Amino acid sequence: MPSAGTRSARARCERCAGFDVGRGTVVRGLGLYRHSPRQSGSAICTVLCHVVAIAHYKFVHDHSLNKQVYGPKKIERLMGIAKRVNQSGADQAILRINIDDAENAKEIHEAAVAAGVQIEVLVEVNVNHNRAGITAAEAPDLVRSCVELEKAQSSASTGIKYAGLQGYEGHTPILPKDDKTAATQVSHGILAQAKELIEEEGFDVPNVCGGGSCNYIDCLNGGVLTEVQAGGGALCDRLYETPGGLGAHGHECGVMVLTEITSVPADGSRAIGDAGFKQVGWHPFGGPAQPRDRDDIEVTGLSAEHCRIFPKEGVETVNLKRGDKLALVPGYTDAMGYGWSQLYATRGDTVVGVWSTGSKK
Repeated sequence: MPSAGTRSARARCERCAGFDVGRGTVVRGLGLYRHSPRQSGSAICTVLCHVVAIAHYKFVHDHSLNKQVYGPKKIERLMGIAKRVNQSGADQAILRINIDDAENAKEIHEAAVAAGVQIEVLVEVNVNHNRAGITAAEAPDLVRSCVELEKAQSSASTGIKYAGLQGYEGHTPILPKDDKTAATQVSHGILAQAKELIEEEGFDVPNVCGGGSCNYIDCLNGGVLTEVQAGGGALCDRLYETPGGLGAHGHECGVMVLTEITSVPADGSRAIGDAGFKQVGWHPFGGPAQPRDRDDIEVTGLSAEHCRIFPKEGVETVNLKRGDKLALVPGYTDAMGYGWSQLYATRGDTVVGVWSTGSKK
């Protein structure tokens, strides 16, 4: 079962939120499963999801499904999420999605009107990540389409509501520091251009959203974004800490999975733990989970339900026996967390709370 250190998590949230004070930029937390921002006690107040199925499970008073939603079945599920948000009792509850196609905007608008709900939409601009989004030059026409749909609707509380721009610099996370800064600036230049073109057509741009944990400092320093969607660094992991560069800014890994040693040969040349990629996740940038408290051994590979542990060069044995417990820091918490229904919140060696992830596992 995974655990998260509350002091370190809160410190990281406050580190991010500290940039917010005096810069007027909202920091949105990524809460796919890891934590409710309310539980962590931070200033982060939004759950940001990437998958419709996950979005069903958990939200706080803002809920941003950070992707396009296409197809009748997914749009139907989206309306169910919108109803839950509207019925949450939170003041000014928001459900927000991204769009990059006028026909898709119309489909979602018509579904929202029929369901009696309102959904905010961000026009997604491709900022060199080349995953989704339109060009800056195309943005004004899509904004116009959204605004026309909104104005044609008799009820101000149903249908879509245009909310601004979205751009994700997903090509920047593990770039070297100076290259990351430069690439982020180029991406934000594209967003700034889109904003200028939209305003020239007489439309407001209420929000300019983007960023992530690995480049949130560049985002806040850039002055283009009004909302930085950084949250993975709240608990941090090996990807965010090292290749992502957050370790250089004082972030430390605050989540672990406890594995039990199930097999050790007589010569102690290796050990097998009962946590594989199903339990600890995996990402090519973050690599396999690694021991938190041992620098003389390393996880060299993951199978579905086991990890292989070997001594590092110059060390003769793993110095482990069957039944030993080993704390592993995940390579990427996004890949780890959705498989668990609970996280144990710890302060030191004491469990101080149990956080439900909303997973049905």
